[in-house]
Order: sequence, then C-alpha cells, then structure tokens
Amino acid sequence: MEPNTHADSKKHERFFLEDGNVTFLVDSILYRVHRYFFRHSNLLSRAHESVSSIRLTAVQSREFDAFLAIIYPSDYNTCELTTVDEWTSVLRLATKWGFDSIRSLAVTRLEPIVSAVDKVILAHAYVFLADWALPGYTELCHRAEPLGDEEGRRLGVDDVLLVCGMRERVRNSTLLFTKGQIALCIEAHLRPVPPASSLPPPPPPPFVSKAGGDPTVIKTPTPDARKETLVIPENVVHDVGDVGESAMTKNEAIGAETGAAGTATDTSKPAKGQDSWAHDNWVI
Repeated sequence: MEPNTHADSKKHERFFLEDGNVTFLVDSILYRVHRYFFRHSNLLSRAHESVSSIRLTAVQSREFDAFLAIIYPSDYNTCELTTVDEWTSVLRLATKWGFDSIRSLAVTRLEPIVSAVDKVILAHAYVFLADWALPGYTELCHRAEPLGDEEGRRLGVDDVLLVCGMRERVRNSTLLFTKGQIALCIEAHLRPVPPASSLPPPPPPPFVSKAGGDPTVIKTPTPDARKETLVIPENVVHDVGDVGESAMTKNEAIGAETGAAGTATDTSKPAKGQDSWAHDNWVI
C-alpha cells in the first residue's frame, strides 16, 4: 500500500461512491468507499488518514471487485458471487487484511463448490484449511479419469507424484480398494509413524507397597532391564532355607546357633545354660 495521485486513472463504475471518504487505486482504477468498513482491519493505518488515495499492491481489480461485492451487495437476497475464482479472491483478501467474518463466509461458500485440485491447493496455502488436503487427494486417486495437464501444472511435482503413485498402486493391486482404504493409505503417507528410536522411553513402574509387614517388591528401572529387589521388613521371620542367611533377623541367628529354631520355649524363666539377654530377645 502506498499513496498515489489520480493521474492516468479512471473511476470504477460501481465502487466509486461520491460520499466515500477513502480512495484506493488498483490497476489504474479508482475506488472510493467508506473508511468505516475498514476500521477494524489492517488495511488502513494512521499514516493513511490524511492521504487522498492509497495504491493497493499485489491486488488485482477483479479480486477487489469481488471483495467489495460482499461489503456492498447489489442484492441482499442473492449473493452475486458464484464461482470458485471469485470466492477464492475474497478468501485471500479477507485473510490478508484481517476480515475474519468475511473469511469464514468465503470458506463456507467454497466448500460445496470447490474441486479436488482446488482443495489440495487451498490446503497448502492456508493452515486453517489443512483438513481439505486428505479428501482432495482421495478424490483424485479414486476417480476414474487421470490427472489432466492443467491439473498437473496447478498441483506441482510433489502432488502429481503422490497422486500418480497411489493410482498406480490401486490399479495394480489384486484387491479392490474402497475410497476409505485409499484415504487411509494417503493419510499414512502424509503422516508417517515415527521410528521407535525417536519415541520417548516408557515411564518407570509405580512403587508397590503392601501393608501389614508383608514383603515389598520394588521395581527399579535400568537402561538394560528392570530388576526386582526383595526387601524384607526387619520384624518378619522366614525359614533360613527360603531367603538365605543374609535375610535372617538377629533372633533367627540366635535360634539357628542353639538348635532351638522353630521350637516353643518357656518364657517364664531363661533356659539352662543361656544368658538372660537371649531370653529377652527370643522369638517364638
């Protein structure tokens, strides 16, 4: 956008309004409209408030005509825009200048009339239309007729290779591919599963604890494998042959040495030949 004089310019037959207060110059055509409709967009800035006319660069007059036809409709009952080209122009300018409601209107009007090739192209051009890519590819691969020359030029090399490769795979297969199966194949190609080496490691197992003095199993994750460590509470008595001498309590060691392990003992007085400290710590 830049200021410009009116030399060698002609007024637009429809959109040069006598009571307008902002003038745009597009392809040597003057448009005079109301600044009010552009107050919330990024089309105007403070630097343009006192400028007589503003040249719009990278905009064609046919695109601006379609855009202004939404703001100044000739018939409120019927929209005069009917073609994909007209609504695509509205979509581009509305997105560029920040007219969110007009952009939503363009998407709504385009969806039922747009072709499969246009869906793919628009999906590449606009992030918010990325979901149009898959149905567009699927239709191109499922239909009977191959890609035309003009369609191939519009799609580009990468998309042509994708479509032709999938069509060849479907044609040479002994199975009958449905449209849904073709969509799944294309989706797998567009969103490949990452290799296992790039996936994050699984979380460590939770700490498992049992109340009541039972043994506790703690699973400790290691880089190579996961080991299980048996931790025995100090107040639990086990048979020596089950867990080994290292797992015996102090009282079990005393019973094993005296040969009295697992036998009942009178706790009223110390056994003959035993010290009083062994009686106090005897485990039945």
